[in-house]
Amino acid sequence: MEGAGAGTVKFLKYKETGKVRLLMRQSKTLKICANHLILPSMSVQEHSGNEKSCVWHARDFADGELKDELFCIRFSSIEIAALR
Repeated sequence: MEGAGAGTVKFLKYKETGKVRLLMRQSKTLKICANHLILPSMSVQEHSGNEKSCVWHARDFADGELKDELFCIRFSSIEIAALR
């Protein structure tokens, strides 16, 4: 994975279509570092035995062009991560 950092993840739902988008901004710079649709075909998995972390693949548009990326998110607790 290329980029790393702390930030806020939001799930945005389009009223017209019902589609859901994941948007993440870096904490300090507010730069968008993840911006993609959540699709039923996506598979979210535990990251290498770390119960607080999950990984998934998505076609992301954060840098202004659509490309395949691998994402990882770490939650503050195992309980929150288990809600995925």
